[in-house]
Amino acid sequence: MSKTQVLYFYKGTAFPIPGTKEEYEKIVTLSNNMCVKGLKTGISLNDQAKDYVNQLDKISNELINICGTNEITYSMLEKVSEKCGMSVDKCFALWRLNIVALLKFKKIKNDNNNGILFNEEL
Repeated sequence: MSKTQVLYFYKGTAFPIPGTKEEYEKIVTLSNNMCVKGLKTGISLNDQAKDYVNQLDKISNELINICGTNEITYSMLEKVSEKCGMSVDKCFALWRLNIVALLKFKKIKNDNNNGILFNEEL
């Protein structure tokens, strides 16, 4: 039986915890709800996109600074998340939500550097 792993990329960097296809479907719904909530509170799609880019830039830079090209450990992810002011779980959730939103807003393309990769494991 095969299992699909889902990787979320931003500027060539993937958060080093793969998600599942089932989680992806939930993330799409949550991301849509997040964007609608922002609109209802008066935050334009453009301003939301800027916030999401800033958050992803912060996480991405910390991943690169702390982990570099080394094999990534959970303690490294804890350091990254701490630098970003959140837990590992929240950091991973934010990473996925923001990438899905930016794809929806067409602020990033689903290509070799950004977007979502579905990897079928056998």
